[in-house]
Amino acid sequence: MKSKLKLKPAKLPKFLYENEVELYADKTGLVSRQGNRISRFPNLLGGAFDQLAEECRRDVIAQIGLDKMGIRNPMSRIEQYGICNYGNFDFEADLDRMGLFHKEVYDCGFRGNCPVEDLVCCRERNMLSKSERPIAALIAEGKTNKEIAVTLGVSVFTVNNHIRHISSKLRCYSRAAIAAHSVRMNLKK
Repeated sequence: MKSKLKLKPAKLPKFLYENEVELYADKTGLVSRQGNRISRFPNLLGGAFDQLAEECRRDVIAQIGLDKMGIRNPMSRIEQYGICNYGNFDFEADLDRMGLFHKEVYDCGFRGNCPVEDLVCCRERNMLSKSERPIAALIAEGKTNKEIAVTLGVSVFTVNNHIRHISSKLRCYSRAAIAAHSVRMNLKK
């Protein structure tokens, strides 16, 4: 199963440092950007390929998912792993100045319906239940608890209860922190 990649315009965030690398997916596959330089997979900038290959190799759960996707070619496996875990063009470097990767959720068009979603893609998002994710996303849109309840067809009590669980799971104790996490993890309602 090959993911259908959505095209998004890629502008360099003003705070992406020259020695930080942003990975993202476009219609051709995985791309890296470092400062004003752009390079396509497998020629990723800043040593990102070697680190990505090693991370992919060590992620046993992702290897199971890549097997289920039918991807056998080692280079294709590394690229798909990179797309699933770093494909979103956002405002935080995926490979920072310290040489550390920061995973993110990429909306490949199969989210919520992908049979290997919990295996290959960034799993931090899955800390929230299916009923908590839309509430966190609506908080990010600035909705009140009453508006969220109306939108989702549940009681305000249920929304409050879910928000308590979300706060506990994410260790986010304000609406702003939940909203920031939702945006960073690319949650959708």
